[in-house]
Amino acid sequence: MLQFHALFCNQSEPELTGFQKVNEMLFNEKYLENADLIIPFQRCSFGKPVTDCPFIKYWNIENTDVQILPILTLPVEELEYLRDFHRKCMLKQVERVQEEFTFE
Repeated sequence: MLQFHALFCNQSEPELTGFQKVNEMLFNEKYLENADLIIPFQRCSFGKPVTDCPFIKYWNIENTDVQILPILTLPVEELEYLRDFHRKCMLKQVERVQEEFTFE
């Protein structure tokens, strides 16, 4: 929004505050379209990932902005592959947890 204003008012773009930077990042259209991939880029929802998990390489990155940056940079086909992998893995993990669950 600020970029739009600066462009059409013939002014230099104002320096964004930390809050404004976060808002621009979070409300980016591609992030919104791929919101289901944000958590897998940051960690395994079940604590113990499968050995061939394609997200593992991102988990050691300390900066969360950098962790999820691939959502903006990877091609749609790669994001779809990651989404499909994650969905199938989640189903298997849920089934595993259900099988291991016991009432005390």
